[in-house]
Amino acid sequence: MCIRDRYQRRVRGRRTGFMLLSRRVVTQLAARRCFSAKAEVGVGLHAPTKADVDPSHWDESWSPDRIKHESDEHVMASWGTGQAFKNVPMIERGEHCYLYDTKGQRYLDWTSQAVCANLGYDVPPQVMDAVTKQLGSLPYAYGGLSHTEIRVRISSLLSELLPDPLTGFLFPCGGAEANEAAFRIARRYTGKTKILTQYRSYHGGSSGALQATGDFRRGFVEDATAPGFIKTFNPVETFGTFTFGQTDEEKTANALMFLEDQITMEGADSIAAFVLESVVGAGGVYKLPEGYLKGVREICTRNNILLVCDEVMVGFGRTGKFWGFQHYDVVPDIVTSAKGPVSYTHLRAHETPEHLVCRLLLEKKKKKISKIQKYY
Repeated sequence: MCIRDRYQRRVRGRRTGFMLLSRRVVTQLAARRCFSAKAEVGVGLHAPTKADVDPSHWDESWSPDRIKHESDEHVMASWGTGQAFKNVPMIERGEHCYLYDTKGQRYLDWTSQAVCANLGYDVPPQVMDAVTKQLGSLPYAYGGLSHTEIRVRISSLLSELLPDPLTGFLFPCGGAEANEAAFRIARRYTGKTKILTQYRSYHGGSSGALQATGDFRRGFVEDATAPGFIKTFNPVETFGTFTFGQTDEEKTANALMFLEDQITMEGADSIAAFVLESVVGAGGVYKLPEGYLKGVREICTRNNILLVCDEVMVGFGRTGKFWGFQHYDVVPDIVTSAKGPVSYTHLRAHETPEHLVCRLLLEKKKKKISKIQKYY
């Protein structure tokens, strides 16, 4: 048992001299004793200096054997075992839509680096100059404490690239965080809890985004499942064993009836948002059948459920239109995006309509006033 726990037991269980000490003092004293106990057994003593670091880290390059050895020792794979990752190509450079490994082998990059390099590998001089200029003036700015001109201008530009009323922009650190923000906003705005998603889907690697994900990767978090995430079937075939119909019309009609029944059974007053990819990406590259998303839009509107389009993979021109949802002549309530707008830089976006932003701001202001009144 930690020294701190023993102190706290004494304070709660007996009238001792420790009762004269404040909880803060007891905690600090216990923490020091805990640290001392760890120090006695050599735990937590590592305080690295330059002398502890291999001088080869300052070498301009490493030999292929050294790179492979260090990779095998220290580099972990994202969605699989490290063993499976040991013999992947060692990429050295890129040109146009091709990648080259250290042996000179050329590869056609079908994935655009998981849809993060949509413009290829020839960085336009304007982009390079702009990045260099920004690094020279202000390499980083935390958006929670101040404004920067570039952030305001990119928000203004994005408002012109999206249909009304999608005019408010939040910039998280990635597509998963953009979806997490969508969940929180939807729950705050509607006052409801459940997030409805599809089985054939991927919404990110963070805890909440994986809960929303339908593919195999949700297994990484299902042992600690958070309440409030439910799934429905996509309006497409399922490995040849089930289909909503043979034609788009049949699939749309039957899938919408199924969705409406599921919402009824779950309780429309408990579902905050329906989150879906306008074109399914990692789940199989499926376009929604004609009329399906329009029907979803109508069902969501009627039941006060927000429609959230995850455009992380397909936004910014990836499908022939600027946004994937534009293939269906529908405007969602919230759009999340990432990957495509990056292409050499770091930008993720989360778009919300003006009425959502205004209501959230008003609620925040009301709560603040309520707290002030309660205080006085």
